[in-house]
Amino acid sequence: MIICLDAGHDASTRGKRSFDQTFLEYQFNWQIAQLVEAYLSQWGITCFNNRCSVEEVISLKERVKRAEAGKADIFVSIHANAFGEEWNEVTGWEIYCAANESSLRLARCIHQSSLPYLGLKDRGIKQADWMVLRQNIPAVLIEHGFYTNKIEKDRLLCHDFQIKCAWADAKGILKYFFD
Repeated sequence: MIICLDAGHDASTRGKRSFDQTFLEYQFNWQIAQLVEAYLSQWGITCFNNRCSVEEVISLKERVKRAEAGKADIFVSIHANAFGEEWNEVTGWEIYCAANESSLRLARCIHQSSLPYLGLKDRGIKQADWMVLRQNIPAVLIEHGFYTNKIEKDRLLCHDFQIKCAWADAKGILKYFFD
């Protein structure tokens, strides 16, 4: 099994930071991807990250190409969410998938492993036609909470919570392959 972990966004992506500049989404995504890889490697699963470093900038199209070139069995894009132009009360965890049965099954496995374990509001499984989800393999994009909500932003910055997010993602991936 080969997993392509896509740590979404990079330092140059505009707006992907909390209003107080303490949370940078690309750093969170990179950290979660590294932790998920560490967990899955303990199970003998090969993972690769679409980017070679946290600073690397690659297009969405190139991310899909790298997943295909790496012969990935699944594609998991890791993110945190945002809403609005100022701090707000929007919260929760959600996952997006392509409109095919294998992607939906992967989304369900990760969803079941994440909620209520993470203690976040369940915003559900949603289908989308985004570039990173348009693949010939099962593909999902996970939003681990809203950094535009002060309370959830602080939770996303907490290393213990990051470990929980990564473990939930890894458990869902394992469920997909072994259940």
